[in-house]
Amino acid sequence: MGIGLAATGLALVAGLCACHSVSQGPSLGGRPAAARPPLRLSLVISDVYCMESACSCVHFIATRRYHDFFRLLKEQYGIAVTPMYFEDSYEVAKQIKIGHVDGVICKPSLGLMASRAAGHDYIRVADVQDVFTNTALWGMFVVLRGSPIHTLQDAAGKRIVFGQADAYEKHQAAFATMAKSGLPVPTGASRIEKSSCIEALGEIMDARADVAVISHYALTGGCAVDFAKPEEFRVIATTERIPFISLMLDRGRLSAAEIRRVQDAVIALSRTALPATMSGGGFVEAAPWYPVGLNEHTEK
Repeated sequence: MGIGLAATGLALVAGLCACHSVSQGPSLGGRPAAARPPLRLSLVISDVYCMESACSCVHFIATRRYHDFFRLLKEQYGIAVTPMYFEDSYEVAKQIKIGHVDGVICKPSLGLMASRAAGHDYIRVADVQDVFTNTALWGMFVVLRGSPIHTLQDAAGKRIVFGQADAYEKHQAAFATMAKSGLPVPTGASRIEKSSCIEALGEIMDARADVAVISHYALTGGCAVDFAKPEEFRVIATTERIPFISLMLDRGRLSAAEIRRVQDAVIALSRTALPATMSGGGFVEAAPWYPVGLNEHTEK
């Protein structure tokens, strides 16, 4: 199976995955900002398609900007957002662990794992549609175009490059995909872990590995576009679909009423007055999803 534009992200398939949300059906009737007390919100933002948090090499697709959305959020709902933009996932995790922010907009696995590790109580309240109005993220097992490996079963016993534990779609989800196919996760020299899709692709291009697990957007919306072309690779398997980018808030810093207010506002604004600078789609309610290995809190 080739990795053409349609196969790697320019026609993403929307997933049904998302985590438990604050409510099953938010009431989207917002009150004028003047009728409600102001709410100040500090957010870390690491969005693949956001101009301020994406690598400059994908400027042609990373066109989303949140400033107009946040301006309307303040004007119409009295919610004033102070954003901090980071491309690096380690910096995002660092900011979460420090605990001086009210929430994040980033990959949910990163946000939830980092917050739990630091003893914070984050909850996903909404998913962000990407520039193609989809919300799904998945991992892809890829090989070089001329590789004799054509299926995941062919990869048994081969050298596979996975992502590290903070990249759910390239790590935990990849392990689960292999288990469902009856294959053991490689050990020893056959199991390689790299922090970026660029490094993973470099391993198979330099013949140090046979298969690489990369994010679905890596060859069209990631830094790999600088040196790797989709037509040079084949997809032999994909992982489950999980949420791509989510808004998560800290229940240790915000009350249930404040969280519900933010959830209602971002979804309502996305439906009624989404600025063009959001490039594709805004916020939608999150449906159930949670990273394996974390204890889900069930209170609403």
